[in-house]
Amino acid sequence: AEVVGGVGNVPGAIVGSLLLGLTESWGVALLGTSYRNLFAFALLFLILVLKPNGIFSSNRQLPPEPMTGTFFPPSRPLTLSPAALVALAAAAFAVPLFVGSPYVLQTLSNAWLYAMLGLSLTLIAGTVGMVSLGHAALLAIGAYASALLSLDLGLPVALAIMAAGLITAGLGVALVFPAFRLRGHFLSIATLSVGEIVALAILNWESLTRGPIGVAGIAPLSLFGVEFHGARAVYWLTLAVLVGLAALQLRLLSSHFGRTLRAIREDDVAARAYGVSLNRYKGLAFAFGGFAAGVSGAITAHLYSYINHETFNAQISILALTIVILGGMGNTLGAIV
Repeated sequence: AEVVGGVGNVPGAIVGSLLLGLTESWGVALLGTSYRNLFAFALLFLILVLKPNGIFSSNRQLPPEPMTGTFFPPSRPLTLSPAALVALAAAAFAVPLFVGSPYVLQTLSNAWLYAMLGLSLTLIAGTVGMVSLGHAALLAIGAYASALLSLDLGLPVALAIMAAGLITAGLGVALVFPAFRLRGHFLSIATLSVGEIVALAILNWESLTRGPIGVAGIAPLSLFGVEFHGARAVYWLTLAVLVGLAALQLRLLSSHFGRTLRAIREDDVAARAYGVSLNRYKGLAFAFGGFAAGVSGAITAHLYSYINHETFNAQISILALTIVILGGMGNTLGAIV
């Protein structure tokens, strides 16, 4: 209510509370109680996009400083020689040869899946400066897309996972694109709203997502008809996907594209003055981040064979941000470590 009416504005807080209450009541009367929060978060997102400082805010208020320039400064990049990177990758691939415990290998496989999520967010938050608090929504989109493509359309698992990554990239950009003009905590709140909207849509769109029942009987991980049953095979698969995504991201960051993203993070006004299309580059960065998160969610769905609306909750978004902060904002190798 305070964000809707204007932070620090007493009349705005009152009007914001009234608007939220009326919106929730209208949503309940129209579609039922399960849609109450969906309409509230949709209103919050709309207000943030149209009038970020709130309905009763003053236009003379200073624009917010990007969060990545205050609380979460970008870290020094962890640079390793190509030989060292190859050696680390080889050592990681050799772990199952010396560790026979399925529990340990499964734990490491889950760690690689979280590392893919960390890669996604460190690009968006650390390199571009867009701190996302709703990143679990991208995992959910990828998981449901791959599960439904393989179950309902009969696509091979590998093709379904790739398609899920592309779908997540497209939907992620489409959902967050209106908020690209926002900065700092306003953008973070907007992404939180989008994340909750996606979660509520998954819960209530029963004809597509099976609602609270969830999706069961998801096909196991397979490649060219060969299923990955053992913990060792799953470990190698998840690690191979992670290495591929990390190599691609490192290549992107060392190119002109990566330098442009860092310029946008440091000073978007100067970048715009040099002719950089901010929305275009932010969209491309979010698309790649969405692809990585979507692939991670898709692999998770096929690994556990069951997902529901609680599988990818808000705690996953906080965990993703924690991974990025611990590894260093904008640090690709740090997100993996």
